[in-house]
Amino acid sequence: MNDANVAGAPATVLVPASPRSIGRMLKRWKSNLLHAGVRAHLRQALHLHRRARKFYEPVTINGRLYQGQRTSEDRWEAMASVLKSCSANNVLDVGCAEGWFIRRAATELGCYAVGIEVSERHLAGEIARLHDKVENTAIMMSRATGASLRKLPMFDVVICLSVVHHVIRRQGIDAAEDFVRALASRAEKVFIFEMGTSDEKDLRWGALLEDMPDGQETYVRQFLKTCGLRDIRLIASSSAFHGNANRLMFACEPQSA
Repeated sequence: MNDANVAGAPATVLVPASPRSIGRMLKRWKSNLLHAGVRAHLRQALHLHRRARKFYEPVTINGRLYQGQRTSEDRWEAMASVLKSCSANNVLDVGCAEGWFIRRAATELGCYAVGIEVSERHLAGEIARLHDKVENTAIMMSRATGASLRKLPMFDVVICLSVVHHVIRRQGIDAAEDFVRALASRAEKVFIFEMGTSDEKDLRWGALLEDMPDGQETYVRQFLKTCGLRDIRLIASSSAFHGNANRLMFACEPQSA
């Protein structure tokens, strides 16, 4: 029994609303909620940046560039050259941090670009993207594993920068090789790769990585070959996280390419 059937209760009057008026109301609510949330998170992200310069990669918000802790322009130029040369239409960046490279792939090269990041670093990049209404790119939060990566669709280009040394130090070289094989299996055309190495002796995890008696280039090339990649090309060298060594960037092809 409902209230309308109770003696003396006022009858409920339903006023029909047109689909157009409902649509306007929902659009207004969505806009208010979105902009209020974006503004609040944007203020928080900028506050953190001013206090501790916590951005790993650069972040662009409302036309203003906030520098990150890594040098990024030379790495982007190397990647952009590869993306152009293989006519990439879509890109996956695993460990994308604030999503600097996927944003540029979308805005400058017209790619559909997806990032995966496990840390909260992605929040600043996503807030900036929403604020600036950048299309065709987004970041999802996920703790990527070999098994989860194999569930992803194929991409023309897969990027993995400065991630695998963390897999090595936490799970060992076998897990790292499986991780890279899984990533490479999602690449139709090109796999772009960079990693930290034992050259970075000032960082606590540097001592946990394997020695490289023949140097970083030889070590990383052999690692990529072991993971089933071919046509391995050195495309860039840039300062590492704390500037105490260089990290080399490679472009290579999966066996199926």
